[in-house]
Amino acid sequence: MKLTKNIWFWAFIIMLILNISTIISVIYFAQKVKAEKENLYQPFQRDRSPGNFLIENLNFSESQTEEFQNIYADHKTKVRSLKSKLRVLNKDLVLELTNEEVSNEKTAEIEAEILQTHKEILKETYFFYENTKSICNDDQISELNAVFRELIANPHRGRDFDRNHRGRGHYNNRSRN
Repeated sequence: MKLTKNIWFWAFIIMLILNISTIISVIYFAQKVKAEKENLYQPFQRDRSPGNFLIENLNFSESQTEEFQNIYADHKTKVRSLKSKLRVLNKDLVLELTNEEVSNEKTAEIEAEILQTHKEILKETYFFYENTKSICNDDQISELNAVFRELIANPHRGRDFDRNHRGRGHYNNRSRN
């Protein structure tokens, strides 16, 4: 009888230890996951905009920063307007293509406008680059060139700073579409 009580006592102690260690593990890993989720969205803090990214990487002086902020604000306004126009044109194209009677003439017209808008975006990006380059010294120009080469080689890299892509949980992966 004493042996049976002894076995039950040690079984109880072992179960108690297992339960306590399980509870501690669950709490620990829950906090770890929560911390990782909080860190996941840090690249999207306001101070990590493309403009601030360039200001930091190019080490702009105060006067350069002021000039650049004006250049960037102008560029951003123009590109946003062009992208808005693109969204409307894409909707128009889809609507035209889903009509019962598709007009090839109307479709070609919309496609030409879409291409023209893309061309305007590229032109605006070029002007932004040239205007930014005009306020840089030689060392900054080489860094600016490196940044633009990276963006051209990997266009999705710029999305790390774009707050229009909220809700996607894979910002730190470079394998986005």
